[in-house]
Amino acid sequence: MHFGPWYQLQTEVQEIGISEDGITVYTWDNCVEWIDDSGRDTTWQFVRAATVITPIFGVVFTCFICCTPCLDEVVAKMWKGMAMCFLIVVTLFQGLTFLIFRSNACDANRVVGNVGNDLRNLTNSSFVFYDDECEWDEGSSSNVVAVVCYFLTGLIMLAMGVPKSSDDGEDEAPPAKEDPAAEEGGDKPEEQAEEAPVEDADKEEGDNAAEEGVEES
Repeated sequence: MHFGPWYQLQTEVQEIGISEDGITVYTWDNCVEWIDDSGRDTTWQFVRAATVITPIFGVVFTCFICCTPCLDEVVAKMWKGMAMCFLIVVTLFQGLTFLIFRSNACDANRVVGNVGNDLRNLTNSSFVFYDDECEWDEGSSSNVVAVVCYFLTGLIMLAMGVPKSSDDGEDEAPPAKEDPAAEEGGDKPEEQAEEAPVEDADKEEGDNAAEEGVEES
């Protein structure tokens, strides 16, 4: 049988074949909820609570991270707290779901016991169809992957820090470089403008001297 904290893969007997080779039981599986008299203990109830808390925290924090470009200031204030929640809280609650191996779901499951008794009565045998202990299943492997992913997410968030917005780079424009050649070129016209009156004065003196020389002659 395959089952988890909330559902079970129920095995139902379709047909029983009796031949010279022995007894053949034909069954089919159906995923259904646990019945109320399955004998849930405190550990089982806690595992159920952990399976609810973990995805709530995981989905909410993941949505906040996806909205970082729009809510950069809000996310920046909550970044370290969310990273610690991924690293400790979410990882812890995801790992605590393994306590189902210590609950009545595995140790004293009434449903499993009833199915085994029905099969023994139908086959009129003392064969043990289901063991009393739980074994590792595909859901347990997925649980390990989830624990590792949540833990690594928290570490990466702490290591990388708050992502910077693209607007920060646009606001801080690099200072303009001063061009020495442009400065020198800008000074030259001023020097020429200052020297121009001196040359004009020299020309006037030369013209006056020439006129005086003509008059004397």
